Amino acid sequence: MTRTRLTDYRFLYVGPHGEQISEPEHMRARIPVRRPGSRADTSDGPTYSDYFHAIRAVLEAHREELLQALSAKTGCEEDSIAQIDIVSEKHGSDYHPARIRVRSREANCAFVMNVALTERGKARLGQEFRLLRRFRDCFSRSFLPEVYFEAQDWEISSDKPHGMCMFMGEWFDEYHEFHLSRGQDGKCDEVAVWDFRRGVRRLSEHERNELYRQTAYVLTYYYNVNTFEEVYPWHHASGDFVLRQVGDAVDVKLVTARQYAPRVEYREDGPEHRVEALWLFLANLTLRNRLDRVDGVGDTALAGEYSVYATLNGFARALDTQSEEGRVSAQLLGEFEAQAREMSPAELARIFAFVVSSYPEDAPEISLVGEHLIDHVFHVFRGLQRGIFAARGGVES
Repeated sequence: MTRTRLTDYRFLYVGPHGEQISEPEHMRARIPVRRPGSRADTSDGPTYSDYFHAIRAVLEAHREELLQALSAKTGCEEDSIAQIDIVSEKHGSDYHPARIRVRSREANCAFVMNVALTERGKARLGQEFRLLRRFRDCFSRSFLPEVYFEAQDWEISSDKPHGMCMFMGEWFDEYHEFHLSRGQDGKCDEVAVWDFRRGVRRLSEHERNELYRQTAYVLTYYYNVNTFEEVYPWHHASGDFVLRQVGDAVDVKLVTARQYAPRVEYREDGPEHRVEALWLFLANLTLRNRLDRVDGVGDTALAGEYSVYATLNGFARALDTQSEEGRVSAQLLGEFEAQAREMSPAELARIFAFVVSSYPEDAPEISLVGEHLIDHVFHVFRGLQRGIFAARGGVES
């Protein structure tokens, strides 16, 4: 019988000066389970001690699956793990993710444990786990994290009736958040990458174009032209996309899939509806892909016109991929291309007016979108006139 070596656990959290060991005072502190600024800011949620020890217990209960995940990621067959760091990364309104850093004799690897504490968070976490499993089984390419196991309503302690829900997934190592940032001229037209190890840096023009092109590619690749299902909601301000740079190359991943459902419905099924729904998807995509918050937390901002052309390019390239995989018919693609060549500015404006009318009236981006909508429609029209299906280029996955 192989003797399994005991695992040493360390509990850490990310503070203002990077990772810090969770000392007794921090362990006794309570985790915020409500949005900052709410009337109930003082949390009655679990302590960090509850949080860390629950995650440790889940990892021990699912040790075989953890070893299998480690083997799949590193190629090393391991029967023992020397150390596991559980690092509390951040706290949102629904999720409280922890990085799981595993050190064994032959390899090191990182995973993420997404943790939910509220009833809404638990419902969303369970839905996301099922969606990520579905995406793994239904799509030949993957831009989302792999998921390994889940734990439903894990008991925190005997005096806390409502436990934690969590699932362990893939950690995108060397991938970082990015956000629009102001340049020296004061314009919010640069993209800053939040790499806390090597320092915040700004993307070149080529990298910036590739970022928006790949974001559009990923979302269009997952769009179902027959059922109108799409990944939604998503937002750059929430850090839903991350990127990795290797030399001049940029690689983009989507870290979450909260929902996968149609945003439009028709009373009857018909091929003309598939083309119409695809136009609505494209219009929304060109707008949403431009939206962000300055440095992730400031005012709502809009990326420059370059992002529109990059979005059109990524959209067209993803439809090509769908065609290669047999997910979109040549007839539908041909009809859409023909309409794209013949679309008038007025027709395009009507599509965008319909899309914007579906946005919540109190959405923070409404005024900014309204202010720039005419110019935006013009850039989309000009991009279509250039022939987005004639010279796609640039996006490989």
